[in-house]
Amino acid sequence: MGLVNYFDMKNRLTSFFCLLLVSLFIVAQLSSCKDEYISDSHQLQFSTDTIAFDTIFSEVLTPTQIIKVYNFTDENILIESISLLSEYQCFQINVNGMSGKYFDNQEIKSGDSLFIFAQAFPAKTGENLPLQIEGKIEFKYNNNVQQIVMSAFGQDVNWCKKLIINQNTTWDNTKPYLIYDSLTVEEGVTLEVLEGTYIYMHHDATIVVKGNIKAKGSFANPITIRGDRKDIVADDILYDQLSNQWGGIFIKSTSTDNQFSNVNIRNGKYGFVVDSAEIVPSQRRLIIGNCHIHNMQQQALQATNANIYAYNSLFTNGGNGCVVLQGGEYLFNHCTIAGYQKGAGIYNNALTISDKVLFCDGPILPITLATFNNCIVYGSSKEELQLLYTDNKESLNFFFDHTLIKAENINEEFISEKYFKESYISEDELFVLIDSENRLFDFHLNEKDVARKQGDINILAHYPECLTDKDGNSRSLDSIPDLGAFQFKIPTDSTATE
Repeated sequence: MGLVNYFDMKNRLTSFFCLLLVSLFIVAQLSSCKDEYISDSHQLQFSTDTIAFDTIFSEVLTPTQIIKVYNFTDENILIESISLLSEYQCFQINVNGMSGKYFDNQEIKSGDSLFIFAQAFPAKTGENLPLQIEGKIEFKYNNNVQQIVMSAFGQDVNWCKKLIINQNTTWDNTKPYLIYDSLTVEEGVTLEVLEGTYIYMHHDATIVVKGNIKAKGSFANPITIRGDRKDIVADDILYDQLSNQWGGIFIKSTSTDNQFSNVNIRNGKYGFVVDSAEIVPSQRRLIIGNCHIHNMQQQALQATNANIYAYNSLFTNGGNGCVVLQGGEYLFNHCTIAGYQKGAGIYNNALTISDKVLFCDGPILPITLATFNNCIVYGSSKEELQLLYTDNKESLNFFFDHTLIKAENINEEFISEKYFKESYISEDELFVLIDSENRLFDFHLNEKDVARKQGDINILAHYPECLTDKDGNSRSLDSIPDLGAFQFKIPTDSTATE
């Protein structure tokens, strides 16, 4: 090869490689521009434009809320910055596994999405009433600015962590109480709870009573005991609609003279569990008046060898029975015992009366007296009354007087006026709202209710606390009272019980 041909070939190869490099550079630039460019007319889409934490407790980390950021365009999007904006320090976000308040250069490819996890951890507000807390998540990209609003109501609480009350104590409604694990009232000590007080129970938290509790709500300002979760589980199901949110209230054998009036208790594993103790006819261990114990995984009331009086109260939706009485002495006036809980357990009847050992090691005393006056025993099962005895039916001394019972096959040996007086068996729908699928319930009587005007007016004379119903409405205006906890009143607005 001649020298001229050599240099000509070399120049041609050099030109080729230069042209190739320029071409690759141009392609890379065009590709890069396509990855990062988006026109001003295109915008991100969000799974929600508002994150609402409802009322959250100071110094308690909230459950995580998830926001999805979508790129539905046919181009990739480079988000220049994601910023958490708030004068409050309680909000925190996580983007692509990183926590912080500022994130830059977050790319979302065409048709893809980005996850953001948001929580709140509010500091003490120094206020008794809830304080509104607001913030924003701001997105900036290619001259676009979009925001997601964050909102919460921070609430200071009285923290109770393994709290033992060993002297007489009063709780008022200045701010709520949060029982994080347990509250114990020692023997010989009284805890007084005043009207309007809220007691929130953390997961598995319990109230153990060795002394006594006097919870004195009013019609206008009842006391509330419930789980501390207020957020949504999924598909618009609230945690507040689920049972087993906390442990229960346990009345121990040393405890007497407990009084709960105008108290609403819901969403635990148990409502009341009353342990065995000596029966003293003149001494009630527990009085339940104008209360609603609702939506328990096990029972609203489980009592063993106890002495209990309940009036104008509801025991509803126990997953393993609403009321189970094994041995002891009991009086129920104008009470509604009704079970519509999905997934009911072994003792799925609304009411069980037994001298058999069901929930303890024994021994079980006879049912010396169990009287139900002007009550309702109802639910979704065909048999809502269960009578259990060992060898001798005489150990079950019960009496239903002017009571509506849903049952088809009551033990034949008990069908007599010794046990049932002016009591009725029916399968009609009694209540304003029973929607088990959506977990909505209103146990007021409906307009066509067979329980209306079926009571014994003499009960009102003997028990003046029953002259008004659970809502405070007079029963004496009618010549014959209605059965159950509520006197019928033409509704102005239906309110569902969650």
